[in-house]
Amino acid sequence: MIRPRWQNTKPTPKQQFFDKWNKAIAFLAVANLAWAIFDISYIQLRSFWVNKKFQLFNIPSLEVSFYSLPNITARYDKIKGVGMHQKSQEYIKSYQSLDNFISKKEFKDQRLEQMLNQNKQLIMSAIDELERSRVNTNINNIEMIKKRLVTRIGERDYKDSITKFHTREYIKQNGWSNESKFLKEKIIPKLNASYILQKNQDGRILDYSWKLDLPFQLLFLINIILQAYLLKIRFRTITWKDAIIKQWGDILFFTPFLRLLRIFPTIAKLSYAKLIQIEPLRAAISQWVVAVLAIELFEVLTVKIIDSFQQNIQSNLLPNRIRGLCSYKSPGKKGSSELKEFLRLWMPLLLKKIGPNMRAQLIALLNHSLQKSIESSKLPIPLRDNQIIDRAESVISMKLASSMADVILGLSKNTGERLSAKDYQMEKIALEAIDKFWEELASSLEEEAILSESQELITSFLEGIKIFSFRQFKNNTDFSDLIIELDDLNSISKNDRSI
Repeated sequence: MIRPRWQNTKPTPKQQFFDKWNKAIAFLAVANLAWAIFDISYIQLRSFWVNKKFQLFNIPSLEVSFYSLPNITARYDKIKGVGMHQKSQEYIKSYQSLDNFISKKEFKDQRLEQMLNQNKQLIMSAIDELERSRVNTNINNIEMIKKRLVTRIGERDYKDSITKFHTREYIKQNGWSNESKFLKEKIIPKLNASYILQKNQDGRILDYSWKLDLPFQLLFLINIILQAYLLKIRFRTITWKDAIIKQWGDILFFTPFLRLLRIFPTIAKLSYAKLIQIEPLRAAISQWVVAVLAIELFEVLTVKIIDSFQQNIQSNLLPNRIRGLCSYKSPGKKGSSELKEFLRLWMPLLLKKIGPNMRAQLIALLNHSLQKSIESSKLPIPLRDNQIIDRAESVISMKLASSMADVILGLSKNTGERLSAKDYQMEKIALEAIDKFWEELASSLEEEAILSESQELITSFLEGIKIFSFRQFKNNTDFSDLIIELDDLNSISKNDRSI
């Protein structure tokens, strides 16, 4: 019994295993792509991972905190070859000690001056070292720190601002709680986000992220070998080399550069595992590309064809080329025989079938012409508005039109019957008439004035067509109508096939 096409066969255990394997590889590809994006953006977003804060559009009031995120910088800095800036960390620890000291002693202890001076020296040293680090992130952070200190304290130079800030009088006047909040929210995060790049003996920046990428690459390599093995089983004649080349898209998983391109094999894996459906998107993109290329190609072909016509018309050999259309000019008499067969086929068809089928239209045309002729004739004024005369005119014109049409169609039918037979004399006369037409046209164009004027007029006409067509193509930059029309034609064809 034949299985209905809508009933799927039960997958075998082997098929189930490979389906699960393909889905696992697809999820691994997604995880690898997510890690690659994280790894590429880690240095640029390190300030966010350190401080767990993010400002929308660099507006302080639109700051969003993510304190629930784990602290990953301590471990991932080692992988990326990034180290915490020592002076910055020393200042942060010194600030925390100063904050605790002031909160408990309230300016009464004599050690306050010493601690303020220590903080001042540490922050100045940190700023100087970060400026010499030649790291764009550090330089941007330092410039932001200088700007905020000058704006907050009101001095012209950031060093003067730091010196004034770390005095007992300034802190007592402005209140330590406000200044501590300023340091904690505006200065400490910038210093905390600063870093140094660790280098080896050759001066190269250390980066151990390839160690995290290596397990993924091993699994992808196993998948390539497995897929090549399945191809070898399915197609016995295929070589191992060709079977592995079939998996060329997976090469992007092994490249250490341009890792964002891994999105393409990842999408392919998800589609192959039937986790996503990209066929409608692929079809839409293909349709748009084909529409654009078709219009561009048609534009080039139209201009090229019109240019070819213009070159032939502008040639001085135009009369000879027209004369070459004569039947006796055709090589091997092939053109003459083809023209004879064409006339023998179409002339009887026009005279015997198409003409008689148009009898009613021909009678109506002749009747209308006769009535117009009778109306334009000079009848006496008393007879012009007579209904009997009008009725008689219509009857007479109809009979005359019918008689004329029957006579014309009779002659046409008889002529067609004669032409349908092998009448060599008729064929000879028809060919002589066509040859005479080409000869007379060529002879007329041999006159210089007629030839040049005709060439100029026809060339100008073709140039106008070319410019109009080119303008229409260029103005039609929106392909939406064309795509809609293609979709309509596609749906119509599908309905016709289903019917």
